[in-house]
Amino acid sequence: MSPSGEIWVAMTNGLFRVEVATKKLIPSGYNNQNVTSIKVSEGGIYVVLEENRIEFMGDSKSVPKLLFNVANNQTIYGFEVIDETNLVVATNYGLVAVKPDRTELLFKDILPSVMAAYLDINSVLWVTTGNALFQIESPLKDGSYPKIVQANFDVNQVLSFFVDSSQQIWLGTQNDGLFLQARNSSWIEAVTDSGSEGNSLSTIGTSVAAIDIDSAGDVWQGSNEGIAKLDWNNNITTYYPLGMMHDGISSQISVIEIDSGDDVWVGYRNGPLAKFNAKTKMFESQTSDLKLFITDIIELNADTLLFTTRSNGVFTFDKTDKKLDQFSTKTVTDPSWITNRFQTSLKVTDELVWLGSFDSGLFLFNISQKTVEKHFGKSETAPFLLQI
Repeated sequence: MSPSGEIWVAMTNGLFRVEVATKKLIPSGYNNQNVTSIKVSEGGIYVVLEENRIEFMGDSKSVPKLLFNVANNQTIYGFEVIDETNLVVATNYGLVAVKPDRTELLFKDILPSVMAAYLDINSVLWVTTGNALFQIESPLKDGSYPKIVQANFDVNQVLSFFVDSSQQIWLGTQNDGLFLQARNSSWIEAVTDSGSEGNSLSTIGTSVAAIDIDSAGDVWQGSNEGIAKLDWNNNITTYYPLGMMHDGISSQISVIEIDSGDDVWVGYRNGPLAKFNAKTKMFESQTSDLKLFITDIIELNADTLLFTTRSNGVFTFDKTDKKLDQFSTKTVTDPSWITNRFQTSLKVTDELVWLGSFDSGLFLFNISQKTVEKHFGKSETAPFLLQI
């Protein structure tokens, strides 16, 4: 989303702008080109194409300007805009500074390969290599130098990280689990599958598929073994393993959604929609007759949820009376509704929701009218929705 509120979409066949008035995607350049990621600034749009070049477009009518192009055996993993004229790019060959007159490989002896880069609100650049996390203050100034973030564990195969609204840094690794650079600390805390709950921070299970954060800052993590609640303020983890604490459900957690009232909702790979009961400390089935692969849950308003499924279409759920409405090829007469296989959703209003499908492209769904507008469906080569 741009500073002015415009929504831009990167897709495998070009760059598109969402026209809010007509609720349509407007082609905005790079027709039939694979746009892998974008960053929108006040001056224009930075576009990564095929993971090997970066261009800048002032607006949809201007001619794109090539800023950076890598060799055939190089890959762009990410980039950050330092200021109006300078970028830093994370590549498998290191961290590259893109300046108006030249490109320059930075700290090549320390950062041989950079997997991800993030510029925080204090203009400190954070980068990950295959085995460490570094912070760099003023990366383009003479004398700047990467500072390794000390860890209380062996960091291996760091692939990505995420900075949340509290400026905490979450590290994802190939085989060693989830890690966190804690608040007000220069150390990284391991958030691992320790096998025990209590006065420590740990996860449950090894295949972490879902995560959400409540208003108190506690992290709810779902996996193949159940749910763990990580209380950062008190350094306590509480486990809710599959089985008895989930109304007898043993299927892997697929999605967690914490609504505006701080209620925790859960979907499974083969099960009902469930809600956490804070009094009984149990996840209770809300749709006991259904066994579905729930792929996404969103809150439409204080009274209603919407959830998508792998093969049964879309459902709305009234939280008060538990009324369930299904929208599928069997219940929607609109001929544009051609699939029941959905992966993701994005609320526009209480009545309008974008739906991303597995096999038929992108749809704009009007819930009350039971109509959809198809955008780039299978007949248009069904590009995947990459970024909003």
